[in-house]
Amino acid sequence: EECLVRGVQALPQDVLSWLQLANLQIKHAPARVVETLREAMKHNPGDLSLRAFLGLLYSRQQQFEAAIAEFKAIEDAAGKNPALAKALQPQYYFWYGTTCDQGGRYQEAERLMERCVALNPDFAEALNYLAYMWAAKGLNLDKAQEYVTRALKLQPEEGAFLDTLGWVYYQKGAFREALPYLEKALARMPDDPVIAEHLGDVWAALRKPRQAKRFWTLSLKQAPDNDALRKKLGRTETE
Repeated sequence: EECLVRGVQALPQDVLSWLQLANLQIKHAPARVVETLREAMKHNPGDLSLRAFLGLLYSRQQQFEAAIAEFKAIEDAAGKNPALAKALQPQYYFWYGTTCDQGGRYQEAERLMERCVALNPDFAEALNYLAYMWAAKGLNLDKAQEYVTRALKLQPEEGAFLDTLGWVYYQKGAFREALPYLEKALARMPDDPVIAEHLGDVWAALRKPRQAKRFWTLSLKQAPDNDALRKKLGRTETE
């Protein structure tokens, strides 16, 4: 760290060295990272990568409003500069979109994910993320199915994608069709409590309380703070 500090002091316009220093501090001196990035941005006010790094840092710290502010500043700057706008990568819109979603800004997240997919139609994670956003709310289910099917063509064994497709079928009321995708998803990701809960929900919808209880119990073991699931499981005990 000391060598990198000396390096950025000697060459403050060396953005790569600032990023290397910030990345090192995340592991060894997290309290100093924001200060480091702010200092780097003073010396490199036009560099978007530093601001994106800071946005990601805030997002990982679950400081979503602070993260959104950084990502929005990038978008605002790009809106005034066609060259910057053209340089923005699909990954930026993915980071920005997931942060908005986690920060409760659903409509903004939807817009950004659509932009990401428009720029890169083969961005499997973005296709799946947007499909799951819709499926979770029971919205745009046909389009959600189209998007996650595209994602699965790119990564056919990805458990999260299989779970999304299963959940789309569940939201459509096609419970039998949902089962094989969710079962395969759980086989790929056996420690994922969401997939286990989804399987329980499907079995409950099929009026199979014993199977539902099995998967809800598994999910609760993996995520014991899920009070809503605990109540759901409790209702099966009284039936």
